Parts: sequence; C-alpha cells; structure tokens
Amino acid sequence: MNLDRLEEKAFGSLWDDGLIDAISGIGLVGVGAMWYFDLIQLTAALPLILIPAWQITRRRIAIPRAGFVRPSVERQVKSSRRLTQSLAIGLTVLPFFVAAIIIQMRDGGSGTSELLRRLAPAIPTVILGALLFMTAALTGRHAFRLYGLIALVAAFVGFLTGIDPWIQIVALGAIVTAIGGYHVAAFISTHPIREL
Repeated sequence: MNLDRLEEKAFGSLWDDGLIDAISGIGLVGVGAMWYFDLIQLTAALPLILIPAWQITRRRIAIPRAGFVRPSVERQVKSSRRLTQSLAIGLTVLPFFVAAIIIQMRDGGSGTSELLRRLAPAIPTVILGALLFMTAALTGRHAFRLYGLIALVAAFVGFLTGIDPWIQIVALGAIVTAIGGYHVAAFISTHPIREL
C-alpha cells in the first residue's frame, strides 16, 4: 500500500462535504453584489468573514460526521508551497482586475481600444475562473475545475453580449452555491454523526 497515495486521497476527502463549494459560491455572490453597489473595495473583507464561517460550519457539520485528517509535515509543506504560489499568481493578476474595473467604470475613455472595452466586462470573470482552477489544484477538489470552466463560459458570454461583470459573477456564485448546497445535503444524509 502506497502511504503517499493514501494520504493524498485522505487529504482530498477533506473537501468532499461541499462546504468549501457553498461558502465559495456565497463569496462570489457577495463579490457580484458589491460590484453592483460600487463597493468593490469591500470584497477584501469577504475572506475575513467567509474563512471563519467555513471553519465553524466544518467543525459543526463535517468533522462530527467524517472525523478529521491531520496531514503529514510533508503534506503541510507542499500545501504551504501551493498556497504561496497561488498568492503570487493572485497578486500578479490583481492589476488586471483593477484595470478591468477602471475600464468598466470609465465613460468611453479616450485612447482605450474598442476591443479592450469589449474585453473589460469579461476580465474579472476570467480572473475568478483562474482562481477557481487554482483552488482545484490546492484542494484536489475536482468540482472547482467545473466552476472554473463555468466562469470562462460566463466570461465568453459577457464578452459577446457586454453583460456587466456583476451579473456574470452573481450567476457563477449562484451556480457554485447550488452545487455546493447539493453536496452538503448529500454529505449530511449519507454521513450520520459519529459517536466518538
């Protein structure tokens, strides 16, 4: 029996309860809503709310039903390295996100090409799609690849139609929340609370 593979499988099962999906979807809806109300700067506070919310719900819903896996030191180092790489990528794409916001908010903007103006509504959703793909790589939760693809489709539709980014993001968030909610319900129904 390969212990590394077994640990990889156990680590991946940490996310099978659907809670990270549902919380991520709620976060995406929040981003879209804040965009709509011109409060995009407040999205920086969302992780401060959503991460503790995920931890609390995980402690109350998942751990009593499935237990807790403590990863090895090697796994922790690998996860830390992946997280550092993801943060570096996130900080690299941040200027593009800010540029998209500025272009989207400008009225016509002299010197801005028509193509760039048409691309602007899609850029935030493309960036969120990239973050969803990174989440799949970090967690091993394959559903986030699907969410990344949905984000890219939403961005393409946004590019073709000019649909505002907030609509794309809220729709993406609603889909992710619904799928996550389904997985949470399935997890609860198939995993009764274990007596320790």
